[in-house]
Amino acid sequence: MTSSIALWYEQTQDPAKGERAKVEVHFNLWRHLVKKEESNFLDVGLLVENGDEIKTLNLFLPIAFDSTEVIDLSKVLNDDKLLSGVFNDVVKFGAEIPPNSFTAESKGKHFLTFHGVDRDHDVARIDYDGGEAECGFQLTFNAEFCRRLHGPGKHYIRLRFLLSDAAATAFSTKRGGEGGILVSTLWYEEFTELRFNEMRNVPKLVIARMEEPASKLFNVTAAHCFIIRDLSFEHVASHGAMQKMRRMEAHLWNGYLPKNLSGINIGNMMIYHWRANSAPVDNFVSLARFRAPTNNFWYYVAGVVLLGGLGSALEDFLSSRHWVGYADESGAIADGGVWAGLEIAGIILVCVFLFARTRSSIWHQTKSFFKSLGGK
Repeated sequence: MTSSIALWYEQTQDPAKGERAKVEVHFNLWRHLVKKEESNFLDVGLLVENGDEIKTLNLFLPIAFDSTEVIDLSKVLNDDKLLSGVFNDVVKFGAEIPPNSFTAESKGKHFLTFHGVDRDHDVARIDYDGGEAECGFQLTFNAEFCRRLHGPGKHYIRLRFLLSDAAATAFSTKRGGEGGILVSTLWYEEFTELRFNEMRNVPKLVIARMEEPASKLFNVTAAHCFIIRDLSFEHVASHGAMQKMRRMEAHLWNGYLPKNLSGINIGNMMIYHWRANSAPVDNFVSLARFRAPTNNFWYYVAGVVLLGGLGSALEDFLSSRHWVGYADESGAIADGGVWAGLEIAGIILVCVFLFARTRSSIWHQTKSFFKSLGGK
């Protein structure tokens, strides 16, 4: 969870005079859409302007490629409703541009040119495997593809990275539930973090490529991070002010998800949005804390039965024996009485432990609840 996404480009041999190439970056992190099934993915969108000096474009992701599938979303987003949803505006499909692009219009004017990506022809991959902090892969969009980004207007690329449960831990970590066996519901927490161009968290080999003479950082005009979660996940806290949150519109986003997840009710999803738009955006971090309930019913039942059994045994024991020991006919203390006292002490300690765990859990959950309401 400590590595960072990175983005840069290689200049042409005769770079155009003027401003650096501009980019607005969009990250959509979808988490746990279906329980007990790998359903995590990251969508990355790049809105490029002033791209005449881009020879190659490079994107680094801090995840292992062998557990990641890359999908071009241009074929999915050549739809008026989905285009409007992505750009939060009324956007319509314009015209196809061979070999693999199309235009989009807004208010009757050219809005952008959307470029499809042929994974076998347009990009090359470099893998990094230097341990957990140095792991990831780089996609390099070649010069032939980047020539399509030259010229006036805005140009857009959008890719989806399907993440295995193991790969998803690059952006999220989970902490076990708080409570004890006498609580019917436990709450577990998840910390989701996405970093962009945080140089101290970029692998050294990637930094070396970014510092090559021909390499140059984009002028990042804005960075948007969207985290999409099921309604069962409660947002507790986050780093920085959230731009907004809303429930997803099912009629708008149907058809956007992978085919194996097409049966999901989009209306049960919440989208959380963070934004940085004070250009240039040198780096960006989005950290959010969520919590969700998990069923502890059978442990709860077992705990109640155990506690009831211990209480019944303690009552029977006290009714049949003295507290510490008993005297025989000669007046001496029998050994059995000492052991009885130890047994009683053990039973009392177990009961006190269970009570303390239960009380601690109730207090923890009550305090968390009031914190979520803004209390102290």
